[in-house]
Amino acid sequence: MNTPTDASVPSLAVIAPDAAASGEARQAFLHASMARHAGIACRVAAPEASWLARQCRASGLDFIPITSGFASGNGGRILSQSLKASPPRVLHGFGVSGGVLAIRHRKSVGGAAVVSVFEAAELRGLAKADHVLAADSACVAALHQAGLDASRVTLHGLAAPDQRKLGQHNRTTARAALRLGEEHIALLVPGPLHADLGQDTLLDAIDAIADHRLRVFLPGTKESEFGRRLHIQAAQMPAAAGGMIGRLDDPSLFQAFDACVAPIRRAHAAHHVLPALAAGLPVVCNPVGVLADLVVDGEQGMLTQRDDSAGLQKALTRMLLDVEEFSRMGRAASAAFQARASMLPASRRYVSLLRKLSVADAVT
Repeated sequence: MNTPTDASVPSLAVIAPDAAASGEARQAFLHASMARHAGIACRVAAPEASWLARQCRASGLDFIPITSGFASGNGGRILSQSLKASPPRVLHGFGVSGGVLAIRHRKSVGGAAVVSVFEAAELRGLAKADHVLAADSACVAALHQAGLDASRVTLHGLAAPDQRKLGQHNRTTARAALRLGEEHIALLVPGPLHADLGQDTLLDAIDAIADHRLRVFLPGTKESEFGRRLHIQAAQMPAAAGGMIGRLDDPSLFQAFDACVAPIRRAHAAHHVLPALAAGLPVVCNPVGVLADLVVDGEQGMLTQRDDSAGLQKALTRMLLDVEEFSRMGRAASAAFQARASMLPASRRYVSLLRKLSVADAVT
């Protein structure tokens, strides 16, 4: 393998392919940002028209624009030529497809291949990775069961910025901005509107509660077919007054809510819940992905099961009966976020791994 002039300062290439889910793309951007902040030379390869590409351009991250598919054609050549022109010490692929690309290109440029895995089922092709960052405990257990040595697997979790100090609102002004009275109990349902986030299950549960104090807010718009259906359904429920609120660009508006309800169905969508945990909101959710590690039933919130509207109804009814108990859970949720998902500990873990792999590569 190539020998660097200074092995203590690794270089990094982040690869997030066309099929990257929203959580994978967000984590790719955050990890690239962590590396750059630590003084590590970093490039990001992603489809030219993707969300990740826009974020890289806006933040000034070095970006490799892939104009077509990664695996073959012009996109594959662009990636290969860029990596060979300036070989990175570490290639970090997100999701199985990104991991396969990192492993494949490692052979031609030298260096180590890291893969971030977001669901326990994502095991295909990972045996040749130098290291695997697992998003949750279920991923770690599945990787060990698949035969990956424990020294090559790290429970890394997901990372999210702590935005509590951003914005101009306090709880009083935030609730006023959302037209909430003192008697109202406001629920935040993470967006965007998507079947994997299970908002339809929640609306079924709310329909059975019919408590006049309840206000439900769904970040997003009515533009999609799924969004229109949810909006119409919510409008038919007197207890679910609130509806769509658009994007929550001001993080201080999170103070307006009393709880976050996230009946998500897929682990890759768990990152939508992290800002609510950071803001100190108790979370009612399915034990899916990283949420199974961050939320203990009765401690940081309440756990339900996938597509279980009756279970959601029970949890929300409990909250309506004991709002103070849920406030205590919110404080515990914030502490869990700070310890496991905030950027500082995640950055330390990540940069330490990059340096370790870079030094190991230098002596190989």
